[in-house]
Amino acid sequence: MMPFNFAQAQRIYVDSASTASVPDGSSWAMAYQRLQNAIDAAVAGDSIWIAQGTYFPTKNGTVNPRSGVTFYIDMDGIKVFGGFSGAETNFSQRDVKANVTVLSANLGDPGSDGDNANHVMYIDGTTLNGTITPATEIDGVTITGGNARSGNIINNWGGGLLLHGGGSGSEASPTISNCTFTRNKGEFGGAIYCIGYDSGNSSPLISDCTFSQNEARTSGGVMYNDGQTSGTCLPVLVNCTLSDNEAGFGGALYNDANGSGISSPELVNCTISNNRAENRGGAIYSDGQTFGLSSPTCTNCTFIGNQAATLGGAMFNLGISRGESSPVLTNCVFALNKAATGGALFNDGNFSGNSSPIITNCSFSKNEADSGAVMLNTVLSFGISSPVITNSILWENKVGTDSTSFFAQIEEEGRAQSQITYSLVNGIDTLSNTPASWTNNIAGDPLFADASAGDLRILVGSFVIDAGVNDSIPAGITTDLAGNPRIQGTSVDMGAFEGGFIIATDPARTAVAKLRAYPNPVSNLLTLAWEKLPHSAQVGKDFTAQLYDLQGRNLRTYLLPANQLQHRVDLGDLPPGIYTLVMAGRSVKVVKR
Repeated sequence: MMPFNFAQAQRIYVDSASTASVPDGSSWAMAYQRLQNAIDAAVAGDSIWIAQGTYFPTKNGTVNPRSGVTFYIDMDGIKVFGGFSGAETNFSQRDVKANVTVLSANLGDPGSDGDNANHVMYIDGTTLNGTITPATEIDGVTITGGNARSGNIINNWGGGLLLHGGGSGSEASPTISNCTFTRNKGEFGGAIYCIGYDSGNSSPLISDCTFSQNEARTSGGVMYNDGQTSGTCLPVLVNCTLSDNEAGFGGALYNDANGSGISSPELVNCTISNNRAENRGGAIYSDGQTFGLSSPTCTNCTFIGNQAATLGGAMFNLGISRGESSPVLTNCVFALNKAATGGALFNDGNFSGNSSPIITNCSFSKNEADSGAVMLNTVLSFGISSPVITNSILWENKVGTDSTSFFAQIEEEGRAQSQITYSLVNGIDTLSNTPASWTNNIAGDPLFADASAGDLRILVGSFVIDAGVNDSIPAGITTDLAGNPRIQGTSVDMGAFEGGFIIATDPARTAVAKLRAYPNPVSNLLTLAWEKLPHSAQVGKDFTAQLYDLQGRNLRTYLLPANQLQHRVDLGDLPPGIYTLVMAGRSVKVVKR
């Protein structure tokens, strides 16, 4: 990598409306009209400020309608910023939403993409200029119109952005922030193709970006992460939205680790919705073939409304030929996803491969399939598929007309065997023969706020509150999917959300279950009496009783001992009114005089 000399760093201005006769980029008045001129003039550490407008890839300073033209960067440390009006003097004055800066590949007929550039932008970390690291930044631009479908191999990859870090010693891992990728096409990787193959590396850091209506004819509607042949692709996506993208395989992401490679993206606080695969992996396809590792990590993510025609409505995970694809899923929601098999997940461990996702504090509801509405786990020829499910909720996922049985939720083939603890699963209480390792599981309505709309927050009165196990929360996880503290009572709640923040308007959904309160109305001391101890008390867990007002505000919390049928709490200092007291997932209305 070339050493930076930040003492010489300068600001270079670009404005498509510039009238400078001999522009040199030294000010807005002398701004370049074309972005590539500024890129060519920049050195490591320089910042390029781009005014609002639409910019097209150029070659030798003129618009070239050939498909091979692109915005080309092969030097590390160049920072490209859109979102300026063309009058700013300080970076803080930038407004990306108001000053839309578009990088467009639509070089010819606006009504046709046949003459568009293959790649809107090409960042190359394979040249003598050295590798591309996160010091290279693309920020505040809209990338659109790329059409990587020319027939030439590399020109079929990455319609919006091609990151080339392939080959030993090469790397293309820029920082991409506040960008929109829309209406890009490719054979592979509609919006972005990360080349890390052959011992190379392409692991971009992507934050606060939107990916919509991108398309790959074969694989990876948004991204194709190519870590084949001992390569590395570890992209990180934070606070991103991936919606309405499509491909043959992997409607949003395709992760390829074939041949001892690594292709395991990390997604944090992302929404992945309404993506479609014509074959497998409606949102994500992870390919861990032949000693490869393709195990995405998804934390605080929402997968909703994704579809695959065959396998894995949200995710298809393939561990085959001693490879592995075992995603780590924490605080995630999977709702309204569909596939023929594996409505949310399809986990395939074949030929000594392994596909065993680790699923902690996740919520699954209203997913649909012809078999395995939440997941289908399959094993052939000494493979392994043993998902580990903890602190999670699997409720009303449907196979045909069946949304209540355990086998509508999970189907397992061959020697596949999931491991389920401290979870709520439809129908698990009706099974006569379960593995000894399946402990502390429950069944019943978890009281989702509105599962049909994908809202899987927990209502006051749900018995999943305080029903999880704290030891299973991964290190570093301190909040739930909504950003609230992950543990609010004595124990973590089941599912992606800590519960008890919403009071249902339908009284039937918060009906008292084996809990009475008297006298009611009450003046001072209230007695809470169980007809039968709930499950949490039977396993020795103390009660947390929470008192709410009509606005849903938690006024106080009581810690009460387990194994007692009666408890007394003092409400004498409360003003008159109506309150809700919630204990061990049951609730009761209390009138204070």
